[in-house]
Amino acid sequence: MRILRQRNGDQKGREYVLLNQENVLGRSDSCDICINESGISRRHAKITRLENGKMLVEDCVSTNGTFVNGTKILKSRLLEDGDELRLGPVSFTYIDEAEKLHDTDDNLDISSVHEAIASGEENLVHTILQTGSRPLPPPKELELRAMLQEEQKRLALLVEIGKLISSKIKLRELLDTVTDLLARVLLC
Repeated sequence: MRILRQRNGDQKGREYVLLNQENVLGRSDSCDICINESGISRRHAKITRLENGKMLVEDCVSTNGTFVNGTKILKSRLLEDGDELRLGPVSFTYIDEAEKLHDTDDNLDISSVHEAIASGEENLVHTILQTGSRPLPPPKELELRAMLQEEQKRLALLVEIGKLISSKIKLRELLDTVTDLLARVLLC
């Protein structure tokens, strides 16, 4: 997930998620990210997701300019995790969660995995997962996630039953189908 966190102004601390392929930032209500602050042009800047997943920022001929880490961009510039993006007087921090996850994979301490294999450690999977920088979720959370997935399956089947009931099919066919679906719900 890619985020802009506002560092100053009326909305200090607000986070804007860059969801679209192209994200237009400005004061206009038609912008993907509307920043209603003085000094921001109606269409101030555009952030585009490239095919490689990187984000490219470009100025939309704004009045007060677009800056990355204090340098005014004339055409466009790639954003890196932690960059300061400034639109006129308003500053943002660019946060790239995908880049952080990639860095975690690069920093995996493979030697501890080899040691675990050599020693025949019983809990090898736990050792492998612990070598990354993110902690494992607690067992209770994993259990709750599994329960939630099961409930989602049941709910999907009940929705299917609701659609069948509202459709125009013969009563006998409806009863047979609903019976089959209810059996699937109860067996989940």
